[in-house]
Amino acid sequence: VLSARALVEAALEFEQEVSSERVLTLVAAAEAGARELVASSRDRAALVEGLTVAIAGRRNVGKSTLFNRLLGEERAIVTAKAGTTTDRIDAPFVAGGILFRLSDGAGVDAKGDDVVEREGVRRARAYVEEAAFVIWLDDGSRPPPRKQPMVAAEKLIHAVNKCDLPLAAGWPHALARRDRLAISAKTGRGVDKVVAELVRRATARDARDEEGPAKLSLSARERRLLEEAAASLYRAGEHLASSGIEELGAEELRLASDALGRIVGAIDIEEIYGEIFSRF
Repeated sequence: VLSARALVEAALEFEQEVSSERVLTLVAAAEAGARELVASSRDRAALVEGLTVAIAGRRNVGKSTLFNRLLGEERAIVTAKAGTTTDRIDAPFVAGGILFRLSDGAGVDAKGDDVVEREGVRRARAYVEEAAFVIWLDDGSRPPPRKQPMVAAEKLIHAVNKCDLPLAAGWPHALARRDRLAISAKTGRGVDKVVAELVRRATARDARDEEGPAKLSLSARERRLLEEAAASLYRAGEHLASSGIEELGAEELRLASDALGRIVGAIDIEEIYGEIFSRF
C-alpha cells in the first residue's frame, strides 16, 4: 500500500511518469493480501470469550428453558407467556473442555407494534447470523413449521423440544430422518445429545483450524479494519482500471492506508515522501 501510494503521489504531486498498470498490480496484491488475512485468521474473541452459540427459534418453544438447563441454573426468566424474553442474555458454558458463550434471545417470529419487542427480534436474527453455532428449537407439541430455519447447515443443530408431551402430527416422521434431535429442556431428556453434537462440531472446527500454517488471531476491530482496507483497495483498483491515476483512486488508497494504520501504526507523509525519493 505504501508503494502504491508513493507512486500515485509522485504522479499527482510531482508530475512523474508512472505506469497505472504497475500501481494496479500493487493495489491488487495488497487487496488480495488483506482479504487472505481475514479469511485465514482466527477470531480472537472466540479464543478468549468462547465460541458463540445462539439458542434460536420461534416464540414459546422453550429457548430460555434450554438455556437454563445447559447452565444448570435459572438465568433466564421462564413463563408460559409467549415473548417473555425480549433482550439477549449471554453466559459462558464449558463442555468437553471447550469454552462456549451461550445466548438466549427473543423469538425470531415475534410481531407487533411494540418497539422493544421488534428490536429484540432484530437483534436475535442478527446474532443467529453471526454465531458460530445455532441450536434451533421447534415445539414438538405443535405441528411442524412449513419453513425450515435459514441457517447454514455446518453451524445448525436442530432440536425438537417438549418431547415430554405428546408429539403433534408430522413430528414422528420428521424425527425419523435423524436430522433433528428429540429433547425435553424441561426434564433434561436428550439435552446431552445436543451438548455432544455441539462439542463434536466445535472439535471438528478446531481440527480444520489446526490444518496448514499457523493462523493469525484477529480481534473484531482488526478484522473490520482489514475489511475496510480491502474494500478501499478494491475501489482504488476500479478507478485505476477505468480512469488511470487520478484523485478518486488516490483518496481510496489514503482510506486503505488509514485503516491499516489503525492496526499497525499510522503511515505518515514522511514515509511516503521517503518512498517517492527512493524511486525517482
